[in-house]
Amino acid sequence: MARAARPVPHADLDRGGLTTSADPRGGTLPAGPGTFRQIMGGAGVGPVYRLHLEGVAWLRAQGLPAKKASAQEFAFDFKKALAEQREGFRSAPVRHALVALWRTVFRIHPHNGPLAGQPAAAAQARQLQFGRR
Repeated sequence: MARAARPVPHADLDRGGLTTSADPRGGTLPAGPGTFRQIMGGAGVGPVYRLHLEGVAWLRAQGLPAKKASAQEFAFDFKKALAEQREGFRSAPVRHALVALWRTVFRIHPHNGPLAGQPAAAAQARQLQFGRR
């Protein structure tokens, strides 16, 4: 008998996050599990901030609420995110290097615009929601 998958709150996963940027270079390296990116190339602070809020709302609608950012925890969270990215690279250096080279040469990445328009984001949200990685 198959068991129904049980949703896992994103906060319980203690990993991942949402990064919204105006710099397309932010999409060069592959994103790790639970990491969502939105890139609005060349946009100003206002549009990028609004896109970020839309991304947070989209994640919440997928059953993946975000924790509130705080100045006290930002440095720790930032260092942790960089360490996770470094570990991802170390776990598959050839793959990561090839993806980075491809994205740099062709100036493409899968993170353009809002999460709602990114097929990979929807797939990843479903995986996180039901605890699969």
